[in-house]
Amino acid sequence: MLEELQIPYIGKLLKKVELKQPEFEAISPNGRVPGPYFGQATLFIFHHKEHVESAIDRYIIEIRRVAGVLDKWLAKRAEKTLQEQIWLVGDRITYVDLLFVPYNAAVDTLMQTSVNRKEDWDPVAQFPFLSKWQGDMVKRASCHKAMGLKEIEDVHSYLICLLGDKRFKIILLGVDN
Repeated sequence: MLEELQIPYIGKLLKKVELKQPEFEAISPNGRVPGPYFGQATLFIFHHKEHVESAIDRYIIEIRRVAGVLDKWLAKRAEKTLQEQIWLVGDRITYVDLLFVPYNAAVDTLMQTSVNRKEDWDPVAQFPFLSKWQGDMVKRASCHKAMGLKEIEDVHSYLICLLGDKRFKIILLGVDN
């Protein structure tokens, strides 16, 4: 949002363990990054000591549900407007639009790396309006800069970060797809 409004800022990637430090809690007292429940899927897929299939299924179902809700909402918005770009709220970009960009990027990684789920995950076919909207969002110069990107190849080519004690890594998806 700061990038979109051209407000100067300093971006910093934090490991999960840094979120409970006093420096971060001074700006986010709950010691968490707010957003949808996609993080729970990350916990059970990447970080939990045991493979708990029922927990993974619960959050994967929630991811699909939220993606479906967003897709239907965007489809309705597209029917009501003649604008090329549709927004989640109102007639211009808002914080809500920008909030979902990194979460949607992470969802693709979760689904692609989750055992027995990647063959069931085709966001372009299953959620066409959401996929188009996400693609349009990540093509915005402000999203490129905020996410540290130079170029977007397609809707799956965006930077995501998986945070954790020893699992801190950066993945660029879809460049060769």
